[in-house]
Amino acid sequence: MLKILSFTFLFSIFIHANLITLDSNIKGLKTFSQVSFCEDSTKKIGIKDIKCQTFKVDHNIHSSQGASKSNWWIKFEVENPKNEPIDWILKFNHGQFDELKSWQYNDKNILVSHSLKGDHYIDASKISFDQRSSFEFITPAKEKNTIYVKLAYVDAGVMEMFHSIWTKDEFVKSQEVRFNLLVGIISALLVLLLYNIFIWFILRKKEYFWYNIYIIGVILSIVTFNQLGAHYLWNESLYLIDIMPFVAVVIIIASFVSFTREFLETSKYLPKVDKLLKILIIFALIAFVLANLDARYSAIVILKISAFSFIFFPIIGFILWRRGYKIARGYTIASLILSSTIIISLLRFSELLETSEFLFWISRFGFIAEGILLSIALADRITLLEENTKSAQEKEKRTLEKAKQTLESEVIKRTLELKRETIKAEGLARTDEMTGIANRRAFLEKGENLIKNNIRYKTPFSLIIIDVDHFKNINDNYGHEAGDLVLISLTKEISNCIRDTDFFARTGGDEFILLLPYTTSDLAIEKTKKLLKKINELEITYKGTVLKITVSMGICEFTQPDDSIYALLSKADEALYYVKKNGRNNVHLYLKN
Repeated sequence: MLKILSFTFLFSIFIHANLITLDSNIKGLKTFSQVSFCEDSTKKIGIKDIKCQTFKVDHNIHSSQGASKSNWWIKFEVENPKNEPIDWILKFNHGQFDELKSWQYNDKNILVSHSLKGDHYIDASKISFDQRSSFEFITPAKEKNTIYVKLAYVDAGVMEMFHSIWTKDEFVKSQEVRFNLLVGIISALLVLLLYNIFIWFILRKKEYFWYNIYIIGVILSIVTFNQLGAHYLWNESLYLIDIMPFVAVVIIIASFVSFTREFLETSKYLPKVDKLLKILIIFALIAFVLANLDARYSAIVILKISAFSFIFFPIIGFILWRRGYKIARGYTIASLILSSTIIISLLRFSELLETSEFLFWISRFGFIAEGILLSIALADRITLLEENTKSAQEKEKRTLEKAKQTLESEVIKRTLELKRETIKAEGLARTDEMTGIANRRAFLEKGENLIKNNIRYKTPFSLIIIDVDHFKNINDNYGHEAGDLVLISLTKEISNCIRDTDFFARTGGDEFILLLPYTTSDLAIEKTKKLLKKINELEITYKGTVLKITVSMGICEFTQPDDSIYALLSKADEALYYVKKNGRNNVHLYLKN
């Protein structure tokens, strides 16, 4: 007996599970848990055949069936317990359908009303926006009606069967509020868009460009998925009605990924991630191409996979933020809201989350909040870049000042070194390399100065030419090394015998010059004879052989103001020639004829 009662109870629940009691004041009654449904994968079943099909009743199933190629049928019963007819409306709150068809049967299985709607059949000029995805029924008093609804796409689409029941007056009120909210959201996004377009025109930065494209995509998605576009904007183009959902989603994905690449500079800081982001853009574009080729099921699947990747965007921002890239902080927060909004939608489309009006409005406001936060993040990025630029400029300024000081110090140092090198070079240019005494150039300069000094102060000076006797024989017999040793030894001997004020130079080969300031010819003869004696006593040892040398000297005193150093040198050379001609190893004074 107990088993029979239990079976009867369960059977009654099954029979009446889809019975909905109508009321004169229904405000958005959610009835999906009270309906049964049937999937037609063949797309060939009509209203006559569907009555014979088995409708499933599952009160826990979610209204979204995800991407589907099938036709779907909904069946439920309504009962009017009142003593007067009830005018009520069945509203499919979300989703776009190519075909949306309803049938109303009374309790005698007689067709009471029939309506055909859907994007491929509606003439927007003949119905209001509120009527686009809603059906109006009248259930007589004390009567039951059976309602059948067919939801279909020509190829494939996202099957969202979420719906609600309203009395007519309440429906009109709710649609007015709903429409105003949508207009408010779109207006807010347009203001945000115009503001950032203005900023882009000023700054000309790529991240602002992609941000504006992204906001355009968000506006298009709201306009499209709420059927505003299909009803008001592109209602005369069936192609645009069908393709705009894909356009909106592709723009959102491609522009936000491009924005991320520019904003976070992933090519610089995360090159491997940047490559994946480029692939994601390509996937979105492939989905758009497939949608145009009527392979819409594949396009929807690709877009769902691409959208799922948005869960990683706040992670990318957080990684860079942790690495010290402060610019990523605003992006991380904004992308977290965006990824949450998209993941909620994906979970709903994937039959993992129950659909509700609240979730839809959360997604809409989520896009607004994310858009505002991204705009703030862009401003924050500009501020941080300016701070970084200013800091870099100050650092560069300090570096330049330090470099300048270092450079100035180095310049001073190098100038002093150069001066020393110049002095050294000048010294070398006036020094005989082998003997280390002055060379012919230095002698000529010194001689000219002594002439000027003599003319000005009438101070005497004498010039002496010294030539080594038979020096060629030493080179021939003992070699040039011996000759060099002789010249060096002679230089040391003469240098030890002259005064500090005297000027000693080698003018070439075995020829030397002595300039004796403040010295008359008589005194010059006396000094040269002493010098001659010292040289005669000089012994130079070369490889065990003692070499002896003699020199010849020609003397000339500067007495003619018109004489140049060359004239004076010529006169001394004439006196030297006299010594060589008369036996060498002697001195001779030039005497004016």
